[in-house]
Amino acid sequence: MSCDPALISWPINHANAMDALVELLRDIPAVIYAGTNTAPTQCGTPELWHHLATRSVISAHKSREFWVIHYGTPTTTPRPALGEERQALRPAPPSSVNASPKANYLTALGSKPGGKQ
Repeated sequence: MSCDPALISWPINHANAMDALVELLRDIPAVIYAGTNTAPTQCGTPELWHHLATRSVISAHKSREFWVIHYGTPTTTPRPALGEERQALRPAPPSSVNASPKANYLTALGSKPGGKQ
């Protein structure tokens, strides 16, 4: 059975809205993401990025303003984190009003500080 990819464009970062999206994505074989976590704002929630970080990457393109990433199916093989994923999963600053603990998927993905994107 063929299934169209999901397109996620500049996703919001409200957990209650993203939980349902992450559940839907579990059954979709490909996801295309457009947005940025390298600007002052963040696209998506840590839960969304934890899910995306477990998928294979078919292609990734970064412009000056945003990323477009084509994700494939989930994989159990760790891969290096993309710059966009590293930014999304970085720990919140201690002084942040909305600071919350985030799992460090970068280690599980085999990412090294200063590594290639």
